Amino acid sequence: MNTLNKPRRSPIAKPTAHRAATAVALLMAGFTALPASAQSLDAARAAARKALQSNPEVTARLHAYLGKVEAQTAASAGWKPRVDLNADAGVDRAQFRNLTSQNVKSGGLGLTLTQVLWDGMATRDNVNRAGHERLARWFDLVDTSEQTALEATRAVYDVQRQRKLVALAEDNLTQHQQAANKLEQRVKAGVGRGVDLDQARARLALAEANRDTELSNLHDVAARYQRIVGETPTVDMGAVELLKTGLPSSAEETVQMALSRSAAIAAGIEGVRAARANASRAKSALQPQVSARAQVGAGRNLGGVEGRKSDASVGVQLNWNLYNGGADGATVREQQQAVEQAMDLRDKACRDARQTALVAYNDASKLSNQLNTLGRNSAAIERARDAYRQQFDIGQRSLLDLLNAENEAYTARRTLTNAVYDRAVAYARTLAAVNQLNMQLGLARDLLPADGANWSAASDGAGRCPAAAVDVNPLRAGVDTSLPGMPAATTVATAPANAALASTLPAPTLSPTPMAMAAAERNPIERMTDRVGERMGERGTERSTSSTNSATAVANRVQAWANAWRKRDANSLTSLYAPTFKGTQATPALFARQQRSQLAGKGELDMEVEDVTVKDVGNGLLETRFLQSMTTSNGIEVNQMAQTWQQVAGQWRIVRERRI
Repeated sequence: MNTLNKPRRSPIAKPTAHRAATAVALLMAGFTALPASAQSLDAARAAARKALQSNPEVTARLHAYLGKVEAQTAASAGWKPRVDLNADAGVDRAQFRNLTSQNVKSGGLGLTLTQVLWDGMATRDNVNRAGHERLARWFDLVDTSEQTALEATRAVYDVQRQRKLVALAEDNLTQHQQAANKLEQRVKAGVGRGVDLDQARARLALAEANRDTELSNLHDVAARYQRIVGETPTVDMGAVELLKTGLPSSAEETVQMALSRSAAIAAGIEGVRAARANASRAKSALQPQVSARAQVGAGRNLGGVEGRKSDASVGVQLNWNLYNGGADGATVREQQQAVEQAMDLRDKACRDARQTALVAYNDASKLSNQLNTLGRNSAAIERARDAYRQQFDIGQRSLLDLLNAENEAYTARRTLTNAVYDRAVAYARTLAAVNQLNMQLGLARDLLPADGANWSAASDGAGRCPAAAVDVNPLRAGVDTSLPGMPAATTVATAPANAALASTLPAPTLSPTPMAMAAAERNPIERMTDRVGERMGERGTERSTSSTNSATAVANRVQAWANAWRKRDANSLTSLYAPTFKGTQATPALFARQQRSQLAGKGELDMEVEDVTVKDVGNGLLETRFLQSMTTSNGIEVNQMAQTWQQVAGQWRIVRERRI
C-alpha cells in the first residue's frame, strides 16, 4: 500500500488521551482483510493479519508512536500559562537589641501565574521537534508492519517448502529402501554380491540422515512461524499463489518505487527535521528569557509581618544568562553534529532500501529464468532414473548407476522445489521493498492511527543515494584475463547505455512519479499484453487493431485457464477447450472426465503461468507459449507449454495443447 501518499484523515494535531488509549485496541482488532478472489492466498493473508495483530514488535512500534504523540502535547504546553498554588505555615522568631524576642505565628495561601513572553523560540522548536519525532515513529510503525507481513508470508512459504522437502526425502528413502531390499534378496539367493549390499545400505543410511535433517528443518521453520505469527502452523495451509500483482517491470522502476515509497527513508527524513529543530532550540539558551508574573496571597502574619493579611504583585521578569562556562555554545555545536549524523542515517536508510529492492527484484527475475531449465532438468533426470531401474532389473545397469540416478533425481527435485519457493519469497520481498505487500495481501491499515497526511520529502531527500540500478554487463566484460587458464577477452567494456540518463536522475523524493504509479497500478495481464506487443514488434509483424484485441483476449484466456486449475473449477476449465478437444483420450467425454478426476480432492493445487507470448499461426489460429508451474501435494512440476486457440461460437477455445 502506498502509505506515504495515500489520502488520510487529518493528522494528529491535538491528540487526546482517549485516542491514544483506543489505538492499541484498534490495532489488536486487526488489519481488516479486503475482498480478494484468490483463495490460495488465504494462508499467507491469515498469517500476516494474525502477525500484525499480535506481534510484539508491531505493538512496540505503536506504543513508541503513541508516546511521541503525548510528547508533542507536553511540548505545546510551553505556550500556555502556568498556575501554581502554594501554602505555608510556621513560626517566625524575631530577636531585638534589648535582648527581647518575639514569636510570630504565620500561615497563608497563594496563587502564582506565570506566562512566558519570550524564550528564544524554544517552545516553538520543541513542538516542531516533537512533531517530527511523532512522524518518524509513525513511519517506523508503517515500515515494521510491512516487514512483519513479509516475515509472516516468508514463514508460510518456508513451512510449505519444508513439508514438500520432507515428502521428497521420505520418497527418496523409500526408493533406497526398495533397492536395498532387492539386493538383500539377491545376496540371500546367491546371485548378488555382498559389496553391492553394503553400498546400498550406506546410501540408505544417507537417505535416512537426509530425511531426519529435513524433519529438523521443518521443526525449525514451524517454530519460526510460531514466533512471528503467534500460533503453530495449521495442518492444511493450501498452496500459496504467487504475489505478482503490483510488481515493478524493471530494475529502474524498482529503484524509483522503492525510493519514493519507503517508510524507512521517510522516518530518516523526519529524523533529520527533528534534529534541526533540536539544534534551533539549543540556540535559545543564548537569548534572554522574559516572563510575566502575577501573584496573590492571603493568610495571617504573611511573611512574618505581624498583622499582615494579604499581598498581591504583578510584573515582568527578565533573566539572561551571560556566561556559564561556554556550555550553551558547546551544546549548539553538539546539536549541529547531531543534524549531520541524522543526515548520514537518512542516506544509509536510502541505500539500504535501494539495495534491498534491487536484490529482491534480481532474485525474482533470475529464478523465473531458471525455473524452465530446472524443470526440464528434473524431468529428464527422472526419466533417466526410471530407465535405469528397468535396466538394473534385467542386469544392464550396475547398482552404483541406479543409486547415483536416484540421488540425482532427488537432488534435482529438491533444487526445483527450492527454486519455486525462493522465487515466491523474492516476489514478496520485492513487494515489501516498494511498500506494496500489505495491499497485495488484501490487508488495510484503516484501523491504525491516521497520520502523515499530505506528507512530502520536499528538499530533504537523501543526497547520497541516486536512483540508479546496477548494470552488471561492464563488470562481466571487465574480467581479469591475466589469471592462469582465463580465456582472452573478446569484448571491450563499455559504459551502460543508460549511464547518461542515470547520472541525471533527480534526487529521490517520497512522492511517486506518474510513471511509477501507472506501472504499479497495471495488473499482470496488462503488463503481459505489453510484452506480447513488444515481441510481436520484434518479429516485424504488423497487427491490426482487431488482431491486437484478439491477442489480448487470448492472453486473458490463458490466465483464466490457470485460475480454473487453481480454483478446481472443472466447468470453467472445460469451457476453455473446444467441444471436439480430446487430448490423449479417445473421446472428448473421456478427456473431460480425466480433467474432473485431476481437479477432484482438497489437497494443495496451484497453477502459475508466466512469460505468455501470442503468435498468429494463420487460418484464424493463435498460438500461446508460456512457462507453467504446477504445485500439488505430490510435488512441483514445471513445463514449457504451447496451446493453439481458435474462435468457436464467438469464444477463443483451445484446439491443441502440448508440452514443448
